[in-house]
Amino acid sequence: MFVFPGQGPQWTGMAGDLLDASDVFRARVEECATALGPHIDWDLEAVLRDTPGAASLERADVAQPALFAVMVSLAALWQSFGVEPDAVVGHGIGEISAAVVSGALSLEDGARVVALWSKAMSAAVGQGTTLSVPLPVAEVTPRLSAWQDRLFVSSVDGPRLVTLSGDVEAVEALQGELVTEGVRARRVHTGLAPHRARMEVLREEVLGLLEPIRPRTPTLPMYSTGTGELVDGPVLDGTYWMSNLTGTVNFARTVRELAPGTDAFVEITPHPVLDMALRQITEDVGADAAIVGTLRRGEDGQRRFLTSLAQLNASGAGVDWRPAFPADAAVVELPTYAFQRRGYWLEGLAAPDATGIAAVAALQA
Repeated sequence: MFVFPGQGPQWTGMAGDLLDASDVFRARVEECATALGPHIDWDLEAVLRDTPGAASLERADVAQPALFAVMVSLAALWQSFGVEPDAVVGHGIGEISAAVVSGALSLEDGARVVALWSKAMSAAVGQGTTLSVPLPVAEVTPRLSAWQDRLFVSSVDGPRLVTLSGDVEAVEALQGELVTEGVRARRVHTGLAPHRARMEVLREEVLGLLEPIRPRTPTLPMYSTGTGELVDGPVLDGTYWMSNLTGTVNFARTVRELAPGTDAFVEITPHPVLDMALRQITEDVGADAAIVGTLRRGEDGQRRFLTSLAQLNASGAGVDWRPAFPADAAVVELPTYAFQRRGYWLEGLAAPDATGIAAVAALQA
């Protein structure tokens, strides 16, 4: 299953080196840039390469579309290596990328949604913030009554992981209380407080901006973290995206239902942020699913991506390693066991694809 995170995993220069290392990634980024073009006033490639004078990822109307483009393009990169998801799920704005990959939205409509709603949200920058709390939602919710309409549960990420959003002063005060009690609550510095009722002030504007989109029936199963249900028709219209913006994201509920039948979760991201949530959920339901990221902050993009591929392959998933090699590369036999002159593998265990091992070894040479 492909998992697309919300805002937070972006970093300066994210995936910029993959523009040169991967033709597939670059081609998809260029398609995203074309789709975003009518709605933005900055250069996507310049942002990803961290070119001097490029627009700042500190801006919500830059970070969200750039993250969308990277995630959609990373999904294409995974697919070019034969990794096809059985389903997709998104967290927050990650649902827009999931919708495009599933076919529920065209690339052009996905670009419109992310570019225009992030512009509308920019008016609320500085009016709130978010707080990640490593406690069950049942323990956190009673604390919010003291803050009336100033703190809300923004997302339920795992059995023991909740994100709150609200006024800066209220978030800072609650964080102080929790830290004093030994709870490692941490601020998520987005400058925004999404997924709460106060975003209702944007409803008329957002619905007007998104009226032209034409949602479609997905060709790949997509599960909503808003409703917890399968998206089974052309329902991802402006009203749906407005509910995403104002409602609580129940990532834990959706993934909990899917985990028992899932062999692997692949987080399509420039840096993993849902790893802890996914591990909590799978452990809680006793699911034996591999959890793999894609890229990591500050690491070489091609090396990290191939390492992630190898991790997925080692878990038992099939990978087509041919794109990692020149067109004229040939597969050779592995050497035999030194004394018996035969292959030596542990019985009953699926061995990783030999070409995958070679790909990673070549990077480390």
